Amino acid sequence: MPCAATFNDALYATNYENAIVDYLMSNSTFKELPSEITNYYIRMFLNYYNQYATAYGMDLNAFAQTQGYTDADAMLAASDAYFEHLAKQDLILQAVAETKSLAPTQEELDDAKSTYADTYGENRAHLNALQSCVLDWLEENSTVA
Repeated sequence: MPCAATFNDALYATNYENAIVDYLMSNSTFKELPSEITNYYIRMFLNYYNQYATAYGMDLNAFAQTQGYTDADAMLAASDAYFEHLAKQDLILQAVAETKSLAPTQEELDDAKSTYADTYGENRAHLNALQSCVLDWLEENSTVA
């Protein structure tokens, strides 16, 4: 039974965090998204699917075709809205952190670095630690109707 309780707790926390972020996203206005953020997600997407394709002995265009796209460019274009969503989410969480003077502890930073830095770089590891800190704060201080 402890596994079920742990799973339920994780599912609840994830759904609650998603509801908070969705609320913030639907009530925020963005002037312009910095291309550096969306470009980061495009690079991550391409890197991920290049590795996936290579594991199956294909190039990215052939892999994209197995996913129902004409080529890798079409697969990438179909994800534009998702990249924009991720960039907006990053900006919202950064704004909350700045507004509320939130920052991860050194322990949280060290944990994020050990988990993410080798794969995604230290900047992304720091951002993940900050976002986790912000999401914890939002979960403790928000009411989602």
